[in-house]
Amino acid sequence: MEVHSQIIHCKATYKVTSFTFLVSFVYGFHTMVNQRPLWNTIIELNENVSLPWLILGDYNNVLKFDEKCNGADVTPYEIKNLANCCLKVGLTDVRSIGCFYTWTNGLVWNKIDRAMVNDFWVQNGAFVEANFLPSGCLSDHSPCIVSIYDRKLSKLKGALKELNFKHFGHISTRASEAKNDLEAPQLQLHNQPMNMHFQLLVAKLRKKTVGLCEAERSFYYQKAKYVFLKQSDKCTKFFHSIVKRNSSRNFIDTILKEDGRYTTSQDQVAMEFVNFYTSLLGKNCPTRPIEMDIVINGPLISLEQGNNLIRDISYEEIKDALFDIGDEKSPGLRPILGDVVDHAQAAFAKGRSVTENIHLAQEFLRDVLHGLQFPSRFVHWVMEYVTSTSYSIALNGTSHGFFKGRKGLRQGDPLSPFLFVLCIEYLSRLLKAATDDNDFNFHPKCGSQKITHLAFTDDLMLFATGDVMLNVLKSNLFTAGIHGQLLEDILGLTSKIELIRRFFKESNNICLPKEEGGLGLKDLKSWNLALLAKCLWNIHNKKDTLWIRWVHQIYLSGTCIWEVCPRNDHSPLFKKLLEIRDILLVKDAAQQFLTNGQ
Repeated sequence: MEVHSQIIHCKATYKVTSFTFLVSFVYGFHTMVNQRPLWNTIIELNENVSLPWLILGDYNNVLKFDEKCNGADVTPYEIKNLANCCLKVGLTDVRSIGCFYTWTNGLVWNKIDRAMVNDFWVQNGAFVEANFLPSGCLSDHSPCIVSIYDRKLSKLKGALKELNFKHFGHISTRASEAKNDLEAPQLQLHNQPMNMHFQLLVAKLRKKTVGLCEAERSFYYQKAKYVFLKQSDKCTKFFHSIVKRNSSRNFIDTILKEDGRYTTSQDQVAMEFVNFYTSLLGKNCPTRPIEMDIVINGPLISLEQGNNLIRDISYEEIKDALFDIGDEKSPGLRPILGDVVDHAQAAFAKGRSVTENIHLAQEFLRDVLHGLQFPSRFVHWVMEYVTSTSYSIALNGTSHGFFKGRKGLRQGDPLSPFLFVLCIEYLSRLLKAATDDNDFNFHPKCGSQKITHLAFTDDLMLFATGDVMLNVLKSNLFTAGIHGQLLEDILGLTSKIELIRRFFKESNNICLPKEEGGLGLKDLKSWNLALLAKCLWNIHNKKDTLWIRWVHQIYLSGTCIWEVCPRNDHSPLFKKLLEIRDILLVKDAAQQFLTNGQ
């Protein structure tokens, strides 16, 4: 159709399905100045585009900061022109497999070759996938194979479940019909405003219509998963295009199998996922038997608390529990945790702040619950809940496999955090027991409160004197899968973080509301000041937490937080608290000065 210096623009038809689309082949020049005509050409071509459009080739430009490895860091200036072009035309990368970096000179790796499609393709086009192969010996670029084929949804479940059909089956049609049914009675009521029949009929139809319209919006909102549309977009064309785009992006059509080969068979793709998660969640994990003497060495469940856990449940409590599901609450355990769990644990226990401290093996859990003297009936309920878990894998809109879980509750289950805390309590009591060893010495500032550790949601800090010797044969260092080049890449992020920090530092208005020209972001400095001021208030009130008791023991020593003077041995945090205290005192004095009219 058209030939330009950096792009060849064509029209093609897929003979198998008669699918007609536009395809452009790109070769971008090497300098940003010479590339500008390419971006302008793509924008100009888009003005007359009304078909799905595929643009692929060597763009000679990265689009994101992480698309370069080694060499000088990518700057916003480098990606600005291509990013603006993609925004104006509505271009997005197609799903791809194979090599992420598509060009290398042996030292530097870049992703400068890509295949992109426009919004028409996302909404109406066939399924497309790009496979970037290793560069081989004849070129420093990865060859790209683009596959186009119809993705039929014939493998979806044949029928929706009864509940889903009742509330969301043909929801758009039903909502539209309800609007039409409401229109005529409304006109009749307008002409006869005192007619009681029409008044009741309009009220009934309006209620039905509003319910269906809200159900339709909820249905598409959940599919779109765009939070910023929560209270705005009402099922517009843009809203539906988001659903289609997400469906296309989330579709997994290719996977690398354990034998190192790719497969596009949907049955094999599903089997790989099922096998992986069956191995991860469906096999028992051996555990060491617990020491019951350790478990009972601390607060236990009282008879009154135990009886409260297994008492009869009222209908009102069932109703309250159902209405609390949205908040992912698990009534019953939370009030007891504060009495049983060590103060060194901050996560999930009510009244303990994570800011102050910042898969369950089934047999282990059962022993811990019995050791803490939970009622046998309650332990049976919990273990029935834990051991009866089963899983299916939701993949590309269908469920695959069905296997029994062997490693307790999954992460995200509303009961998991409370059971996790109880199991970590056993670790806390093990550490407490270790202090009985004559070779153990408390940290100099932890001895008076006998603090050995602080436990967070997924972290643990241990405190002791520096003379504790590690047994190398019994110790391991884990980096959570980070090693080699990846560690170096993380170090390379420091410059990018500094760039972001400078941007926010130099942008004075980003915390203003959007209608006033800002970005609507929270002022972190003010929030931090408010949180630290709350810490001051807790210290003043002598709140019964481990950290507050430690501050009064080590730093205040009987004095008042409003009178203590900064010392060299105070921590940076405590010094900052004293700075904020002085600011508050000055502001309070100024307020009193103005109030008294002096």
